[in-house]
Amino acid sequence: MHIFCGKLEMDDEHFIDIYGSGTTPEVSPENQYEDGLLVAGYKVWSEFIAQYYAIKLVDEKPYAFDNAARYITQLLLEVNGRNLKNSKGSFSMACAYWFNSTDLEETITDLAEPDTFIPADEPHGEETQKALCNCIKYIHSQLQSDKPWKITEEFIFELGFKFGMFRMANSLYLGIIKQ
Repeated sequence: MHIFCGKLEMDDEHFIDIYGSGTTPEVSPENQYEDGLLVAGYKVWSEFIAQYYAIKLVDEKPYAFDNAARYITQLLLEVNGRNLKNSKGSFSMACAYWFNSTDLEETITDLAEPDTFIPADEPHGEETQKALCNCIKYIHSQLQSDKPWKITEEFIFELGFKFGMFRMANSLYLGIIKQ
C-alpha cells in the first residue's frame, strides 16, 4: 500500500522527492530533523493512508469503534512531545483503525461533542479533544475525495499543523509539558 499510494500521490511525481522528508538517507544524521509541518504531515499521511487501505482490504471482520477503542487510545497516549519520532506513527495507526470502524461517522459526530472521549473538566481536556477532532475531521474530508491518496503541499502542511496542535494539547493533557 505504501508503494501504491506513493506512486499515485502526485501526478507523475512523489511528494518526498519534491519536498523531502528531513530524514532521507542522503541527509547527514546531524542535519536530519524529525519535525516541521511538512515532515510531520507527510509522515502522518503516508503511514495512515497505507495502513488504512491495508486494514480495509485485508481485514475481513468488520468491527465497531468500541472493539478497537482500547488499542486506539493506547496509541493516542503515545502522541506527545517526549515521543516526537514515534508519535506520528502511533497517531497514523490509531487513525487507520479508527477510520476502518463500522461506526466511523457516529464516532466523528460524537467527537465533536464535549466530554465524549476526554473529560472537559480535566486540565487541557477540552483543548485536547478539539485538537483531536480537528485532525480526524480533516483526514475524513480527504477520504471523501475520489482519489484520497492524491495529496497537495497545502493538504500536507495543514495536516502537519493540525497534528502538531493535537500533539501539543495531548502533551499538556498528559502532564508531559508543565506550564
